Amino acid sequence: MPRQLVECSQRQDSGDDEAGPAYPPIPPEYAMVPDPILGRGGYKIVYPCVDKNACCMVSINVCADQHLITEAKTMKMFDHPKILPVIVAGWHGGRFVIVAPLMKGDLHDKALSMAQHGRLNNFVVFGWVRDIARGLEYMHKKKIVHRDIKPSNILWHGDDGQDVKIADLGLSKRGPCTENVGTPSYKAPEIVGLKGQRSAYGTPVDIFALAMMIIYILTGTNPFKNYEDEQIKQKMRQALRTARRGEPGDPATSHIPPEFRMVTDPMWRPLLLQCLTVDPAARPSAGQLYEQFSEALAPPTIYVHPHMAAELRRLGIEQEADLQEVDEDFLRDPRCRLDLVSKQKLRRMKSEWEARKTALLKPIVHDPAQIPAAGGAAAGGAAAGGV
Repeated sequence: MPRQLVECSQRQDSGDDEAGPAYPPIPPEYAMVPDPILGRGGYKIVYPCVDKNACCMVSINVCADQHLITEAKTMKMFDHPKILPVIVAGWHGGRFVIVAPLMKGDLHDKALSMAQHGRLNNFVVFGWVRDIARGLEYMHKKKIVHRDIKPSNILWHGDDGQDVKIADLGLSKRGPCTENVGTPSYKAPEIVGLKGQRSAYGTPVDIFALAMMIIYILTGTNPFKNYEDEQIKQKMRQALRTARRGEPGDPATSHIPPEFRMVTDPMWRPLLLQCLTVDPAARPSAGQLYEQFSEALAPPTIYVHPHMAAELRRLGIEQEADLQEVDEDFLRDPRCRLDLVSKQKLRRMKSEWEARKTALLKPIVHDPAQIPAAGGAAAGGAAAGGV
């Protein structure tokens, strides 16, 4: 740890008033870039900086709030490629500082930008969901609940946002939890709870929030966009009351945002409904989602009779991408010694592969005209505690 940063538990007073210093308290090992502020969160300011020693860009999170200290301690617990790592953290200039790798942006803006340019498709979204689920699986195995999964808390890097990482761990906590925290339109019903009651909740709330995030990515609209926070809370409580009654033919649906109606792709609707169910135990785990999306993105295995396997390898047909070489001329070529059954199987696999490829690569279009109308102003989005 650099000498200018002291341990998390050791508060370093600088004599500044409560409003903080007039300059960003950036440690001397780092240099500010011309655009001084990368972003502002509910409890921190993020500056892009240059690490003078490593000659690379980093992000520096600055705040005097306990949430940032909690975030640093949580980040230090993890070592996973899909969770934003901490380079160093501690007090400097009377403010707490986290130095982390600099990412290019978040999925809130990236999804909109890619949709506008016709580059957002299910292949991209499947990859994002797979990687987020992979990171959540790692967190959940350690019994840590993120509690604020949403597009702006998933950062991206690499070519066209292919590398995503879970960030903003300030509300993360070891479960079971009871506090009503998070972003209103991404909270699971069990976080809100019934009026006057506090029940314990755990990792399934992150799966609920992930489903809400998928709705945003697919539609370009935040869930419950035209609802006040209090209205969202009442809808969650209504769903809990309906589920508690358990009346046949009376499913709890008030917690499902109206924007879900904009999702018409059959590849998504059943899964989203499963992730949004009121019963936390009925939601898939992060590990199950990771396996499901990994399988959906993986090339299928080409199964043939063992005596034909060597012939397939000789012809260079070993994985899905090789099927593009399979056509009638290829199959009629005298050099192709596959039997009729194997040829039919290759024809069928190619047809299925082309249909799947077309579905995965079909552009996702955001149509603002389809946004459902509802009473109330736009719901607030900042993560906050309280009822």
